[in-house]
Amino acid sequence: MRGFEAAGLKKNYEIIKESAERLGGYPSKNRLERQDRLEQYEPDFDDLDSRFYRSEEEDFEDALLRYIRANKEKFVFKGTLKRLKLME
Repeated sequence: MRGFEAAGLKKNYEIIKESAERLGGYPSKNRLERQDRLEQYEPDFDDLDSRFYRSEEEDFEDALLRYIRANKEKFVFKGTLKRLKLME
């Protein structure tokens, strides 16, 4: 949800926000807790799915590329990676 907002995809942000509200607020990061909420609230997301895919927002890819270009420092890794040894 915050990613859509940060990338300037406001309509999609609103749709995701509404879906969270239908589940009683911000969804848990715990999968089992989210599943419990789905069973408790039994939300219908068909209208939101339709709005999401019909959205007249710009292409996701274009919006994301603009965001990445404007925030390059957030996408740079400075460090060392160790290669894993593959088992034969």
